[in-house]
Amino acid sequence: MALKLPVAWLVCGEVRRDDCIAYDALSRDISVTGFNSALAVNQLIVRYNCTAINCNQGFQDHADVIDKNNAALWCDNGWNTSTGPNAASDYNFSTCGPTGRNGALLPGVQSSGTLDAKGAHSSNGLPVYLQVNSALPLPGDPSLIGKGVDLSADATYPFNFDVTGATRTGLWTIGAFQVSTAASLTQGVWWVWVGGVQHNAATVAVKFNLATIHAQLRVATNPSLIGFAQYGDLVTNANNVAQFAISVNPGATYYYQALDNGVATGPIGTFKAHPYPNQPASFAFTCGGCSDTGSNTNLYDAIRAYNPLLHIEFGDLHYWNIISNDQTLCRQALDCVGLAPKRAKLYQNVAADWIWDDHDFGKDNSDTTSLAKTAAQLTYREDWPIYTLPGTVPLPLTQAATIIFVKPVTRYEAKRGHVAFYNWANLTAVNVDLSSVLSTGEQGRKVFIQALEEEEIGNLLNDFQRVGNPTRPKGIPYLINLTADLTSKHRFSRGER
Repeated sequence: MALKLPVAWLVCGEVRRDDCIAYDALSRDISVTGFNSALAVNQLIVRYNCTAINCNQGFQDHADVIDKNNAALWCDNGWNTSTGPNAASDYNFSTCGPTGRNGALLPGVQSSGTLDAKGAHSSNGLPVYLQVNSALPLPGDPSLIGKGVDLSADATYPFNFDVTGATRTGLWTIGAFQVSTAASLTQGVWWVWVGGVQHNAATVAVKFNLATIHAQLRVATNPSLIGFAQYGDLVTNANNVAQFAISVNPGATYYYQALDNGVATGPIGTFKAHPYPNQPASFAFTCGGCSDTGSNTNLYDAIRAYNPLLHIEFGDLHYWNIISNDQTLCRQALDCVGLAPKRAKLYQNVAADWIWDDHDFGKDNSDTTSLAKTAAQLTYREDWPIYTLPGTVPLPLTQAATIIFVKPVTRYEAKRGHVAFYNWANLTAVNVDLSSVLSTGEQGRKVFIQALEEEEIGNLLNDFQRVGNPTRPKGIPYLINLTADLTSKHRFSRGER
């Protein structure tokens, strides 16, 4: 289907634009904008049902610009409103946080930030379900379809068509495409995560658009899935997620695809199994954290191109700042992460694990008193492909018997390092030389270091005033995914903070 070309009208000092799409306005050197009105001298600029996707900045705003039904999707900054917005701007949407609906913060979340898309009916930081490599919302999308305002009788610029030339009827969709709220739902995949990877096992978590009792996964050692092994049928859980526990061989590369009752419905992804335990191995891993709500940076593509064995999210997977025991909010926060296109491709093609920090289970500086802790832990177990965890929810945030700190050094030397194993039972620390540990692979002998600020160390200690106290260790918290013995006396395990 041919797309309607972007159109702008200049009439009596006015610029009118509708149904336009700006893709990939990006630059490493300067900030570029999908729809830029910064230097405009017109008396009035009207932008209706436009979509900016994957831009440094979606829309440049000022007082002479009226924005209605516009969408800024996975931009670094959806709206620059340094000299705006116009009081008539409304019904806009941005994937940037903080999270809000109808011009206010979403109930159950907290933020001191300013909502990106302005207007009494505008929303921000919520999940968006689109066709792959397109700005077209798919039926089941919760944030764009049916959320716009009918502009067919608008006083400034009435129109009733979308970017394809189709007539808009019924409830309007925000952005350049019109999708009827009555459109039939079809099966699809929202996101895929691979985790819990070992030398002989892995878990693939798939969120489907529709619940099913026939969730299936095909797995093979080639991208064409020839000679595949099939897993399922599984029944999706309350969040339409199926978690497939699969068998793997050490060091092998695998490809997989989700199906519903024999019909392929998701992307073909890939991951690597871990090498043999207790054997020398060469591999790369990456880590990162503290990603803004709606983050879709090119860094995700760069990490994926590095082809790591494992990517570790070392804290603050999202910044929803949830302050209520509401699992629906926790699920939506994960949906925002999994639906950002570049981030989604990373998780589809690299095994990942997730270490928690304060925002992962609550608001800024959350500790064991977080009201969202139970909901966050339940959602984590429900949706994230995890290693086996002890106990039942809610767990104390210091579940692991030992929390381990790596002493900061000014220069890293291969095969050299020292760790302080801190035992909370008797408040003592024992230094252990890791020179032999750093030279071998798997089962606790791969060293994954999480660098945190002192503030975040305070979160671990649940005692901000004593962070600087010499009786409490300072350094870089060290967490690992698998239970292992490094010495005959000191054992540690992965905890659920």
